[in-house]
Amino acid sequence: MATTGIDSVNRNKDLFYEALVVSMGVVTAASEACNLSRTIHYQWLQEDKEYKKRVEGIQGIMLDMAESALFSNIKAKKSSDVQFYLKTKGSERGYAPKIEVTGKDGGALQINAIFGQDLLKVEDAE
Repeated sequence: MATTGIDSVNRNKDLFYEALVVSMGVVTAASEACNLSRTIHYQWLQEDKEYKKRVEGIQGIMLDMAESALFSNIKAKKSSDVQFYLKTKGSERGYAPKIEVTGKDGGALQINAIFGQDLLKVEDAE
């Protein structure tokens, strides 16, 4: 029994998907590994909802892996990872970076707002 064009396309989609899994979602590496163009991959993403869903699942797996690595580093007391986590997740406990904006010499900040027709006048004057 001869294969149809649809069978060939589906086989190529499966091949590209598997290459994406191996390359951890890096499209160029997957493209080179299975000798299929990046363009066709992006076309499939637009046209095939199921293919897109499968590919997006790889991104979820990668995020899970990255989070696992982050938590391993936190347990190992790697300070940069501890700081990153506290800055992004510990803001309710005061770990978020704070920016203080003041005027000249620490004084009050003056804000001039221009609205509507006044904005047009300022632009014309420049």
